[in-house]
Amino acid sequence: MLATNQARYSSMTVLQPVIPLYSQIKESILSGILQGEFRPGDHLPSQRELCERFGASHMTVRRAIEELVTLGYITAIPGKGLYVSTTKPEPEASPMISFTEDILRRGMKATSRVLDAYTIHASTILAKTLEVHEETPLIYLRRLRLGDDIPMSIQACHLVYSMCPGLLDFDLSHDSLYRILKEEYHLHLNDCIAMIETALANEEEARLLNLPLPSPLLITEQITYTDEGRPIEFLRAIYRGDRYRFRLK
Repeated sequence: MLATNQARYSSMTVLQPVIPLYSQIKESILSGILQGEFRPGDHLPSQRELCERFGASHMTVRRAIEELVTLGYITAIPGKGLYVSTTKPEPEASPMISFTEDILRRGMKATSRVLDAYTIHASTILAKTLEVHEETPLIYLRRLRLGDDIPMSIQACHLVYSMCPGLLDFDLSHDSLYRILKEEYHLHLNDCIAMIETALANEEEARLLNLPLPSPLLITEQITYTDEGRPIEFLRAIYRGDRYRFRLK
């Protein structure tokens, strides 16, 4: 009986684990990035070229690409193709450093696209957050922030109108909000309370930031104070998870 079993086992083929094709494609591209075959900013082969190279379907290749995008190794830009992600910038961690200044420090050109800009009246929650009465006039400003024409962040803020009347008359597509507050209104931003969370982009956020779905985001909510201890701004900023990491001090 023992001999029979030994003969049976010796004739059996040892099965190797089957690695899904999308995983093989992902590992092949990742290996090229980590070994320097593809450098940050390099244009990668198109999805069609990858399909032909690996003999895979578009769905299989797309899954491999989506995982690499989620991990932050590549960036998919609609209409342009796939690129190796550059080193992730660190966004501002201080209310005294504006997005514009932060981007300029990195050697990039900062621009903005104003999505919404108008006055509203403070709701109960906003009034409590900004320490004003309900129905107090506020400025609502939402902008798409870009570095070298690459969408980097969506920032939406509420500001106390009485502290910066006429703010919407400035060119907020090209000028720094914090520069205007400091130099035109003589307001010194001195402190902030901030919260950080992660989330997946919704359809509008993905469209504005040129991201595929699903894509990770870093989100901050910040109350900014003047040197007199008065809240002036409630800011909600959405950052691309493939280009940002936070350094807090």
